[in-house]
Amino acid sequence: MKCPEITVADLEQWIKEKRAFLLVDVREPEEYAICRFPQTTHEIPMGRLQREGFELPEEHDIVVYCRSGKRSMYATLFLHSEGYQRVYNLKGGILEYIAQFKKDWTVY
Repeated sequence: MKCPEITVADLEQWIKEKRAFLLVDVREPEEYAICRFPQTTHEIPMGRLQREGFELPEEHDIVVYCRSGKRSMYATLFLHSEGYQRVYNLKGGILEYIAQFKKDWTVY
C-alpha cells in the first residue's frame, strides 16, 4: 500500500485555515522538548503506538509527523491497518516544515 501523505505546504494551509484535524507526533519525548508544532494534539512515540495501540477520534483528518517523515510513514501505515481511513503522513517531517516555514525553530 502506498502511504497517504500531505506536504508541509498543505499542512501550513490547514493551520492558516484553522481546519479541524488531529496532529500526532510519533517522536520520542526528548524530541518533543527540542521543537514541536503548537497544534500537536497527541504525542505517541512510535514504539508505544505499535506495542500498545492508541485510540484516536475518527471524525477529523489525522496528520502524523516525526523528524523526517520515516517513522510517521510507518505509523500512518499502521493506523491504516488498524482501520483509520483519514490519516496522512507529513512528507519530510518537521524538518521540512522548519526549512520552508519556521527557520527560527531549533533543528536537531
